Amino acid sequence: MAPTAAAAADISRQPLPIIQQNPAMTRYFDPRPTSAAVLAAGRAQLRLQTHYSSIFLADQLPTARRYLADLELLTMETTLRYGLGHRSDLTLNLPAMRPLAGALDRFLHRYHRALNLPNGGRELRPNNQFSYFYQGGWRGKPQWELGNLQLTLRSRLVAKRWALLLGVRLPTASRARGWGHPGADLALGSVLSWQRGRWFAHGEGWWVHPVIRRDSGMGVRDYPRASATVGRGIAWFAAPLNLLLQAQGGGSPYRSGVAALDSPPWLISVGLRGASHQGWQWNAAFVENITQSSTQDFSLSFGVTMPM
Repeated sequence: MAPTAAAAADISRQPLPIIQQNPAMTRYFDPRPTSAAVLAAGRAQLRLQTHYSSIFLADQLPTARRYLADLELLTMETTLRYGLGHRSDLTLNLPAMRPLAGALDRFLHRYHRALNLPNGGRELRPNNQFSYFYQGGWRGKPQWELGNLQLTLRSRLVAKRWALLLGVRLPTASRARGWGHPGADLALGSVLSWQRGRWFAHGEGWWVHPVIRRDSGMGVRDYPRASATVGRGIAWFAAPLNLLLQAQGGGSPYRSGVAALDSPPWLISVGLRGASHQGWQWNAAFVENITQSSTQDFSLSFGVTMPM
């Protein structure tokens, strides 16, 4: 049982698979935080992850002119990881999204007021109405959408400690409804992992290069992304269970003059990861924004990972 238990512990020490949920940010490459531990040759994992977010972003109020994202967003991701050899594995990620008018606006008004937090202008719009557009670029609809296919190659340089990351985003999502742009994105990154006793940490950095440099009349630029995760194992019967704190964000690909598009998007998450000795894993997280002008207000995330 020792190798199986060790594998389960490795899985539960992975970072939280949190993503940016500002719809405009989903149009470009968005790294899912990972670790330096490469999957063994011939092994495969399937992860099913669900995110639910409340989003309110506008270029100006009470009437938005260029950009408005007033919605709740359900994202369901399918992620397949396959070990290619002793040093590398390949990850394929494909999301499906369902934008909604939602039902949380009244709750969020009370929540922000109770904690003396800014409301971001929500009070200037009717509750629970859907709108997602960029003037002259796209207009969204409350319907199921296919997201962008994302591939990541991870190659270890030092076992379980340092790995090189290569990524590409392919334009499989709708341009007209604002979920994709016409070109591919190429990305280069690296991740460092550390562990001592019950404590562990991961630090990851990326540089992303959109191939096409214009998008809906806006300039497009290269941008960095990064994440930092700290976790600690906690006692929970015999199965591995870890508490994690994670920050992630970086630059924006846009040069539009609209803060909701151009501002750096940063998030902070707190969550749990657990695993069985048979290799099944689960994760759950609550996500809040650090930079309010270009990210979701908050997200809930839950997922399971299954060996194949």
